[in-house]
Amino acid sequence: VLARVTRKNPWSRNPACAVMLALSALLPAYSHPSSVCAVGDLHGDLQHALAALALCGAVDPETGSWVGGAMTVVQTGDVLDRGNNSLGVLRALWRLQAEAEAAGGELVLLLGNHELMNMQGKVHYVHKAELAAEGGAGAWKRRMQPTVGDLGAALLRHDAAAVRGGGACRTLFVHAGVRLSVAERFGSVERLNEAVRAQIAARGDGDLLDPREGPLWWRGYARP
Repeated sequence: VLARVTRKNPWSRNPACAVMLALSALLPAYSHPSSVCAVGDLHGDLQHALAALALCGAVDPETGSWVGGAMTVVQTGDVLDRGNNSLGVLRALWRLQAEAEAAGGELVLLLGNHELMNMQGKVHYVHKAELAAEGGAGAWKRRMQPTVGDLGAALLRHDAAAVRGGGACRTLFVHAGVRLSVAERFGSVERLNEAVRAQIAARGDGDLLDPREGPLWWRGYARP
């Protein structure tokens, strides 16, 4: 979604651009002017997660360490489920996030609908072997509770949306999509993130977490 649009610009008739306009009033300042790379669903596959980050030039393919310097990488969620090493991928990303910060770069970790489902106690997509290794479904759910579980509390610090890039390449990143009505309602990325976080922490449901309309789920821009 390009940010360089105005209400007098024909681009503003594009729904995705209108969303950026609606969120533009209080967009956070961007302090990393170097290159930006985005990586999508990693789903418990550590080997291919590191390979994808290496393709960005962010990670050494041999050591798995951050080599991206001041670059920015945005991981758009869905780290958990399906593959058999969700926690391994998650821990690697948290480690790389710290390494990136120390190097003057940035690894932005966003929530996907699979992180949300785990924090809601829905574990049917968790690999059976990994679930068993962690002590079963009950133990997994306890660790994923967003306010008292160690993993859930850490995931709750991840944002739902982020803006990165400069000039005509300034981009709104989100796992699924932000409806125009949602953008107009909150008016800034920061307010949207605060509201998503509050709904997860309060009860694990709410209109922003809706599996059809919420920004971690909505697929409207991908439909023909």
